[in-house]
Amino acid sequence: SGEIEKSLIKIFGSPVKVYGSARTDAGAHAICHPIAFEVPEHFQIQKIVPALNAWLPEDIRAIEYRVVESGFLPLKEAIARTYVYLIAKKRSVSLFFKNRAVYLGYDLDKSHIETLSRIISVFEGTHDFSAFMKAGSSTRTTIRTIFRMGLEENDNLVGITITANGFLYGQIRNMVAAMLAVAKGDLELSKLIESLETGKRIFQIQTAPAYGLYLYKVWFRDKNLNFSPSFPFLSIDLAEEKDIYATR
Repeated sequence: SGEIEKSLIKIFGSPVKVYGSARTDAGAHAICHPIAFEVPEHFQIQKIVPALNAWLPEDIRAIEYRVVESGFLPLKEAIARTYVYLIAKKRSVSLFFKNRAVYLGYDLDKSHIETLSRIISVFEGTHDFSAFMKAGSSTRTTIRTIFRMGLEENDNLVGITITANGFLYGQIRNMVAAMLAVAKGDLELSKLIESLETGKRIFQIQTAPAYGLYLYKVWFRDKNLNFSPSFPFLSIDLAEEKDIYATR
């Protein structure tokens, strides 16, 4: 938000507070991160996207806008978020996705993909994710609900998609690391499941790198505020909406 606030000062001539809709690990990326800020009454709102893009650095782009009520806080109005963790299948591919997709040090073959596809659903539902939280983190509750997990792939990349009502610090990257360890044969699936059921990690893993993680979509209480992003490297199929809004 710092770069956006700098740009807004240049546009409006005075400081403006920017409110985000997600807290993401340092080094991670965002395909679509909705933000909110107050616009002066004299400013023509239809000019906000080109005005921002004239001042923002090249790796940040404004895409579109919605008008909301004054005081709207996207972090509080969001009811779910979708993340994608991107993995390069082969070393030869990793060169083109440096700091964009994680190469694991070995090529992913058919058996790895099949194992990931088979075990990915064990995380779905409501669980205590203490075992997958970064050590030393503090939070009011470690209970989270994962609405859906999926696996998308093409010839070069694998994307693990995760949609939940919230995430603990480091949760996604530790979940991904655990799944990959099972797929490689370094971790028994029973130990992963036991850790999920008890909230106690009974295995040792190295947290997956942050640069493979992408905030992909934020789901708001008001469906009309939802954006429809397009993932640049993979075709991502999101079928979570009925689950997210089922109890609302």
